[in-house]
Amino acid sequence: MASTARSGGDSSPKLQLRKARLLDLPSIARVWHAAFFDDEIIGDVMHPHRQQYPEDVYWFLLRGIRERFWDWRHQFMVVTVILNDDRGERVVGAADWRRLGKGGEKMELASVDPRE
Repeated sequence: MASTARSGGDSSPKLQLRKARLLDLPSIARVWHAAFFDDEIIGDVMHPHRQQYPEDVYWFLLRGIRERFWDWRHQFMVVTVILNDDRGERVVGAADWRRLGKGGEKMELASVDPRE
């Protein structure tokens, strides 16, 4: 179920909130790369040489996103801008929600999990 909204007048971009799809994963990593590049943990601690190797941060984030995308406890959501020139949409925001506790345990695949 997607939710759409206009931000402001008619010329404002149309935003859409929806569940992420497999093809969104590189875009999610790009958005998070921009957001967390200078973060104290992701940037300073985990990637102290990120100025020399900026793409290392992107590949690190993409790997984690790909792993969690297939974990049924996680639900990725994206915010997209609907482009006016018939080019579709562009991911401008993303979130990773994780279900913990007993409710999360019910979502696990247990013994049939192909990742194990």
